[in-house]
Amino acid sequence: MSRKHYPTLALAALVLSLASSARAEVRIEPIAVLPPSAPEPLSTPADGLTAAIATAFAGETRAARATTDVLLLPYFEVEPANPTGVTTLFAVRNERADPVVVRILFLSPVGPDQQLAEEIALPGHAVRSFNLRDQPGLRTDHDGVARGLVVLGVIGAGPDKDFLTGDFFLLRGAADGVRATGGALLNLSINAPGNELCRAWSARFLNGGAFDGATTLTVVADVPGGIAEADPATLIATVYAEDGTEIARFAVKSDSNAFQLPVRALVPAEVPFGSLSLEFPQTRGAVLVEHSAGGGRVVGLKGGCVDGG
Repeated sequence: MSRKHYPTLALAALVLSLASSARAEVRIEPIAVLPPSAPEPLSTPADGLTAAIATAFAGETRAARATTDVLLLPYFEVEPANPTGVTTLFAVRNERADPVVVRILFLSPVGPDQQLAEEIALPGHAVRSFNLRDQPGLRTDHDGVARGLVVLGVIGAGPDKDFLTGDFFLLRGAADGVRATGGALLNLSINAPGNELCRAWSARFLNGGAFDGATTLTVVADVPGGIAEADPATLIATVYAEDGTEIARFAVKSDSNAFQLPVRALVPAEVPFGSLSLEFPQTRGAVLVEHSAGGGRVVGLKGGCVDGG
């Protein structure tokens, strides 16, 4: 079967102020050749996300167990001064019968700098829900929106094996109703096999038909590469049409540990549907996918980890 011919994309760099932030920025650079197939050594500087989590929970991993459960809300937005503006809800559940104390860290997307920290008591099998609009002290960007990540982990005395679960929802107002997307909190457990950070991810994109709101990626990078010309890419994105034709390759650069990326920034209008291969060349990360349709209908999914594939 012959494959369809697709237009050649203009090879020009694109800089997106995706987060409307004075600090965070994303740069998209078309590339003609992928990096060598052999993976580069992982970059693990002291200022990475995993390192920040390890520091925040240092001394809290008890000798009786190999790890402490750590959950990540990968990206939040909230407009504190607008009661009908964007907000993020999240919840955490203690899956054990024993009570635990949970430390909650609110991190800026760049750094990641710690904005706030608090601790809550969580009885056995209890759930605690949060609306970030009710969380005082979050730093806002120049557009009045606070952005960042949330980390949750058990501290102090407790069962030999913690077991936390949770979920989140990002709510945005729209002309045709409230758009809500979300999913399960990611597992970032220290030294645990269940850690959900990977180097290679796969995702579909839907930029046409009923999905007139298109596809948006939420990207979390343990160590971002930076945005200068000499900086390494945070993410390598390869775009494929549904028939498997390779459309384009991009180096996505960012100075942020968490950012959102509209797929329309990568894909021409002539290719409404297809897939993405996404690789963190020097670090690990996670990719979440949001497909938006009219009437406030949004589907949130986790991308597929394809490490070793």
